[in-house]
Amino acid sequence: MGHGISVICNDCGKKAYLTVGIGLMYPVVFQDTLEEIKQGKYGKEWQALCNSAEYVAVDAERYFFLCNKCNHWDLDLGMDLYKPNNPDDIRSEKYGDKSVEEWGYMPYWTREQKENKYTLLKKFKHLCPNCNIEMDRYDKIPKNITEWICCEHCGGKLRKYAILLSD
Repeated sequence: MGHGISVICNDCGKKAYLTVGIGLMYPVVFQDTLEEIKQGKYGKEWQALCNSAEYVAVDAERYFFLCNKCNHWDLDLGMDLYKPNNPDDIRSEKYGDKSVEEWGYMPYWTREQKENKYTLLKKFKHLCPNCNIEMDRYDKIPKNITEWICCEHCGGKLRKYAILLSD
């Protein structure tokens, strides 16, 4: 499920859609992101970690990131890597009418698996492009977000336009 708002700039009228969470395309995003990591798009370290164990999973959920120094913001995937506590448990998990072993891969993973069957392998650091410090991650869009961030186009003040999704 997702959560988000739409904001509009008082100065230039540009809209931004701030949405976080998991959407209907999550299984595709999960698989595509794992494939990009395995192909080296995120560097050799991430590639090696992804190939270091069976059924490594990536946090492909979307989050809101905010720099607490300059208030630069971004929406991006979590990208933390996790390894299963017991690969045999994962192998027997059912996705539809087939097990992970029958599929030959894990189609996606759930929050329940993340919380109960996986251990953090490596945290992905989302760095502010302006300050080069690690940005804070939010699972939900903060209620007072328009007080913290500015329009990414002109720097103008933003106001809430609509609530897009809620959980």
